[in-house]
Amino acid sequence: MSKVRSLGRVWIVIAATVLACMLAMAATPAYAAEDAGTTDTTVSDGTVTTDPDDGEDVTGPDDVTPGDTDDPGEPTDPDTPAAPDDGDQADEPAGDTPDEGDDGDQADKPAGDTPDDQDKPDQDTPETPGETPEEPEVSYEDSHANMYRLYNPNSGEHFYTMSLYEATSVASAGWQWEGIGWVAPTAGNPVYRLYSPNAGDHHYTTSDAERAHLISVGWNDEGIGWYSDGEDGVVVLRQYNPNAIAGAHNFTTSWVENDHLVGVGWNHEGLAWYATNGPSLEINAQWLITNAWGSLERYWIGADGNIVKGRLIDPDEGTGYHAYATDDGAIVRGKYYAPELDCVYVADQEGRLVSKPDGQDGWYVTDSIDGGMQRYYYLADLHAMDAGFFTVDGVNYYGLAAEGYVLRGKYSWGGIVLLGNLESGELATGQGWLVTDIYDGGTQRYWLIATWENSPYSGAQTGLIYVDGGKYYGDPKQGYIDRNKYVYADRWYKANNDGWLTESESPEEGDMMLRAQGMRSPTDFLILVDTDKCRVGIFRGGNDNWNLDRFEPCVCGAPWSPTITGTYSTGYHLPVLPDWSNALYCTNITGGYFFHSVLSSTDELGQHLSHGCIRLDWPFAQYMQTVPYGSTVHLY
Repeated sequence: MSKVRSLGRVWIVIAATVLACMLAMAATPAYAAEDAGTTDTTVSDGTVTTDPDDGEDVTGPDDVTPGDTDDPGEPTDPDTPAAPDDGDQADEPAGDTPDEGDDGDQADKPAGDTPDDQDKPDQDTPETPGETPEEPEVSYEDSHANMYRLYNPNSGEHFYTMSLYEATSVASAGWQWEGIGWVAPTAGNPVYRLYSPNAGDHHYTTSDAERAHLISVGWNDEGIGWYSDGEDGVVVLRQYNPNAIAGAHNFTTSWVENDHLVGVGWNHEGLAWYATNGPSLEINAQWLITNAWGSLERYWIGADGNIVKGRLIDPDEGTGYHAYATDDGAIVRGKYYAPELDCVYVADQEGRLVSKPDGQDGWYVTDSIDGGMQRYYYLADLHAMDAGFFTVDGVNYYGLAAEGYVLRGKYSWGGIVLLGNLESGELATGQGWLVTDIYDGGTQRYWLIATWENSPYSGAQTGLIYVDGGKYYGDPKQGYIDRNKYVYADRWYKANNDGWLTESESPEEGDMMLRAQGMRSPTDFLILVDTDKCRVGIFRGGNDNWNLDRFEPCVCGAPWSPTITGTYSTGYHLPVLPDWSNALYCTNITGGYFFHSVLSSTDELGQHLSHGCIRLDWPFAQYMQTVPYGSTVHLY
């Protein structure tokens, strides 16, 4: 019995042990049942990053089409930028750092993370479990972007974008480039961009409420245009034009611009957002071709984002060749005179400046620029042609500002006519009388004076000239001394073969000369008749440059049959006036009115005796028939 009882105790012990083991197993966590591969993560260099949603397009469309505007509604609280929607992951900056202290699942850790004992760091610099790796420092250039500003002269809208490509595309379409408006961070509080398809107008806001309102009235949401900086940044001011149809809002960092707009009727709406208080970023300099300022022109946008103006552009700036930008920024194509440098820039249609083949100072004789052979003097340091007065090897020249080549012939300059040799361009020099046939094909007299006091350059004086006790007249256009003609200079003069002037004794003659200068004729003849003083003048020359050839008395109409007045032209000729056999050498004026000879005697001349015709001395009447048909006849 004692043996049986002993075996029973043994089984009881065994049973109790088994039961205890089963209970212990039931209480242990089942780690093996966990799925370690369900987390969507990427592990690189020990840093865990997630693949965020791409979000909205922050650049907006490239095409900007101005048009008619509807009212975008009253802006909502521009002074208080709205915070971004926490639920919109597209607006969240990428690259969130995992929480500190989260060791993560052991199954996600890369192999070999635990070093051997001999590789452990010293005890005084222990590695803290779960420490977040330091983010690499981001440069100013990588964390900021230029904000480009453009203006539509047709709609009055200003457009803003951080995309250089979009900015230059819009400028090429006819918007005026205004450079860099400010600098914005590439992350932060978003500035939303909206577009009205009905108005062709853009609007920008940090306000979620304003954004939602505009969308509700038909504006297109173009996402995040850029970002606002913190409160330590530069204030961007917002103005509203209550009278504008398009371009009703303006944004600027300039208080001067803000105050000007307010002064002309805009409403000041305070803070729009913040710009970065820092310098603008350099850009890739590039060409801009646009008609934004009128005609289609080329412009060069420099690395500072501004259109280059009023200077020479070097090839190393990115153009690849020398070019010159005028004061308004247009690149010279053709010819351009720079007065401050007294030179002429000559360029092809791409703005490439013409230069002397060897690139050195000196004469450049070519027919490739003006279609005919011309002489230019090239200045290598300016990459331009010399203009104005200059001297080479002791010889004087004058470069024409409008053309760039050297004067060969005559040029009016400040009341003086410059005389350039027809072959070389060498200027006439010295002072006093110059008698030569090299400038006009025939011998002429010129009176040379200095172009200014103590000047080494000379030209022919024009107007009245007092020399050796006599008066002469230098022709204003030709420079030579007028000879054998009537001259008007404060009064009428007659010049002899030497050009010596004597005053005209006939006031009628002077009056007719003055009247003739305002007349026009299709031929090189002009006839004037003073019906009151009974005088006829025949002029030779051209419009505004008539010279009196004949001035003689005539017979005009009697009081009961006066001569007509007005402007007519010479007509047909008759040998004899019908029914007046002694009226010879007849030239028709109009209707029954003629020039013809006196009837019986020259005693008739100077009197009012005719039936309306103009009677002339017989030789004068015969000469009248040599005047070309259709010449102007003016009777007064």
